Amino acid sequence: MLTSYFSTSKLSNLLFSMGYLLVILLLVRWQFYTPFSWSVFFREILVVLVVLASLLAFNFIARKNLLTQHNGYKTLFLATFSCMLLPALENSDLILANFFCLLAMRRIISLRSQQDSIKKIFDASFLICIASLFYFWSILVLFLVYCGIFIHLRRYGNLYLIPVLAFFTVGLLVTQVDLLLTDTFYTIQQWVEPSQMDFSAYSDPSVFIPVSIIIALTIWPLISYLSLIRRASGHNKSSFQLVLIWLFVAFGVAIMGETKDGGELLFLIPPMAIVLTNYVQTLADKWFREMILLLAVLTPIGLLVFL
Repeated sequence: MLTSYFSTSKLSNLLFSMGYLLVILLLVRWQFYTPFSWSVFFREILVVLVVLASLLAFNFIARKNLLTQHNGYKTLFLATFSCMLLPALENSDLILANFFCLLAMRRIISLRSQQDSIKKIFDASFLICIASLFYFWSILVLFLVYCGIFIHLRRYGNLYLIPVLAFFTVGLLVTQVDLLLTDTFYTIQQWVEPSQMDFSAYSDPSVFIPVSIIIALTIWPLISYLSLIRRASGHNKSSFQLVLIWLFVAFGVAIMGETKDGGELLFLIPPMAIVLTNYVQTLADKWFREMILLLAVLTPIGLLVFL
């Protein structure tokens, strides 16, 4: 059964999650392969590599920082819940922005070691600013950088200026590239995306069903996760706190986003996978765990087949 198979951390667990994600991704993006052209082919290869790299980066973050126990639930949840958001898999900009935010989170959580802090803060801020070029509202993830500084390095007040330096560095680089390629200045209007609150697309069953499942399985385990934070100590507690803040920031990114087709919840999936994994791995009822895993695995397949 799935519970037994994913209850331990093995390479085969990771390969299953990668294979599942790859198959669904290719099925969803099949429309982009016709008519064939080499430019489209290489672009799609890049998207596939970024998606798989995102899963590997997430697995590294969770394992390195002991955010869950050693099992395969976290990568399975990341793969399956990402596949529920079919519009997200069609949106290359969302995929790239989410990837850069994951890389930034790796640097933010590692601030707990208090080594190379200046470099880590700059790297995380730089990556988030790059992500905002693809999906503007991912700029809100900069709040996590300041939370990381406050939790681990609050006595160094000058560190709060580093994200500002990273912001202007990205702005300068983007302006130079734009001048070189188009002989025009990159403007604020090109960068900023207006927010809109039209949720009419959520009435479509293909959006409403997966979004409802994702939100339910995010809110439900929160009480258990808050209890976990209270019991944790030292560096683990600070990492769990950052994941919780990450969850709420991801909700903010989704709510403020320009498009409302369900794809904007992609930013929510990584912290949600960590919270849900910590809930599932402590469940005494094995059949209930099995039901959650089956729901996660079968829902994307059902969406592709029936909707």
